[in-house]
Amino acid sequence: MACIYIETFGCQMNEADSQEIIDRASAAGYEVTSDPSAASVVVLNTCTVRDSAERRAYGRMAHLRALKTGDSRVKLIVCGCLAEQDRDRMRLRAPYLDGVFGTSDVARLGEQLAAWRPGFEDFSEASEARALLRLGGEADCIAGAFSHLRAFVTVQRGCSYYCTFCIVPYVRGRFDHRPMDEILADVRAAIARGAGAPRRCAATPIRARRPRWFRARWQKPPSYRARNQPSRGRPPRCADRAASAGYRRPGAGLKT
Repeated sequence: MACIYIETFGCQMNEADSQEIIDRASAAGYEVTSDPSAASVVVLNTCTVRDSAERRAYGRMAHLRALKTGDSRVKLIVCGCLAEQDRDRMRLRAPYLDGVFGTSDVARLGEQLAAWRPGFEDFSEASEARALLRLGGEADCIAGAFSHLRAFVTVQRGCSYYCTFCIVPYVRGRFDHRPMDEILADVRAAIARGAGAPRRCAATPIRARRPRWFRARWQKPPSYRARNQPSRGRPPRCADRAASAGYRRPGAGLKT
């Protein structure tokens, strides 16, 4: 039986990305588990807004490496903002990872999960041995499957303001406004499928229900505009100010 375990560090944008990963994994035939020792695929969705978040993510990678030591078939992958920022350095620092996926690679991650799925048909045979492993540390982030009473709907991705203190445009790209008809289609689809929740392993059954509320995710709500429609938000003056002041990127200081 193929199971997936996911831990999410950071903001609600990462929570929504994790939910999308879970949805894609469920469509590929995976079940969700809240126990990393029972998982065939372990996913860390990382944050890079603070140094402490980066250190926790790298530390958690080292803890979960024990799963691969106990069973070489386990896949350990990292995604999210830290993976986007440290893509090359992460492969050198943690060569045991089976995949590093940036913020724009969720679809590619889903394809990789589907490709791995046939190799996990008899995976449960080694679960008892993995359960005896000492992982070290504990997850200090959102772990396991997400509430079936809520649903995330992506309205806008990225940001184009380039504020001096903010790293979002560098790890999530410039504004990408989704068409209104796609947003409404996502809301209707979530309602139509009831809970919108993925299947869970038998140890953690749930009862399907409809979401009681939706959470729209965007970086700058006033800046949203439907494609081919004029923007009603303020112009990205922060970027112009930063450029005229000679700033490079957050934390880089002034040009000389």
